[in-house]
Amino acid sequence: MTNRIRSILEQLEQVREDLLALSDDIWQSIDHNDSQALDEGVAFKKEYNAKMAAFDQLAGELSALVQQFTAVKLDDPVTAIPARPPRGQPGRARGGRAHSQAQQPLTDARRC
Repeated sequence: MTNRIRSILEQLEQVREDLLALSDDIWQSIDHNDSQALDEGVAFKKEYNAKMAAFDQLAGELSALVQQFTAVKLDDPVTAIPARPPRGQPGRARGGRAHSQAQQPLTDARRC
């Protein structure tokens, strides 16, 4: 279960980072020489940033709650999971996958 919890926590961090990257990609795709497109882009960014701030706050609180209750920490070293036998062979394990490096929490400096 520890591997599953760690995987979920890492996925939550990855979603946070992916949403920030999406915002950057959308901003860069706007034609900044087109006044209407720029105005729409600014309106989008304002709304997106407000929703991201709320999401980031809740995601951080949820992650902290899960880490506190389960004692699974993202900054703890990950133990290796034994290699799985190919599909169809006996002994195939179910469960999460190991990540070589835990995701670090987002900082205010990295936000748009």
